[in-house]
Amino acid sequence: MSHKKVREIGLSNLSLTGNIYSAKANEIVNFESSLERDYIYLLEYDTKVYKYYEQPLKIYYGNNQYYVPDFFVKYHSKDVKSELIEVKYLIDLAENKEKYRPKFEAAQAFCSDNGLKFKIITEEKIRNGYRLQNAKFLLGYRNPKVGFDDGFMTILEKIIENHQPISIQETLDLAITCEEKKAELLYVLLHMLSKRYINFDETTKLTMDTTIFLE
Repeated sequence: MSHKKVREIGLSNLSLTGNIYSAKANEIVNFESSLERDYIYLLEYDTKVYKYYEQPLKIYYGNNQYYVPDFFVKYHSKDVKSELIEVKYLIDLAENKEKYRPKFEAAQAFCSDNGLKFKIITEEKIRNGYRLQNAKFLLGYRNPKVGFDDGFMTILEKIIENHQPISIQETLDLAITCEEKKAELLYVLLHMLSKRYINFDETTKLTMDTTIFLE
């Protein structure tokens, strides 16, 4: 599937429009609502996602009408179907149910014929709990602006492996006593969390008391 947008996103007085640089796509990704913007943060953070494109294709239905889904999402695993995604607020879905019905039915049929999945994602999925907040925070550590000793990662992995489950603070305390070095190790640990080298319950707020573990 081509990643060239089939519909340009223009300026709107009715919703928030803008763009975000995508490290996965290595290009600017556009959005036409704050909800789409937040969904992009989750796509960038999700290590299972290989690529994603906005406004990916036109699906024709009815009397030469067409529908353009918001995103096409492809996963690393060949066992997981690629998805066409529509991002909508719940109130919008409720108020415009009949308007969207033929579009979504056409998308479902298209996906069935092409081995894809069609999903409608709302604010309940995107903004529920602390996952979005954690994603925005940790994305800042995914591609470090400063280098660090890879040996620090080995030290932290061994401590976590031998004591898991263990909190972030406990891990740092076991690793070193120097407070200045703890700050360096914390930077490395947050990088490891952002890359999913180590894990935590993403539905809870990330703090120094958060329990971390290896798969």
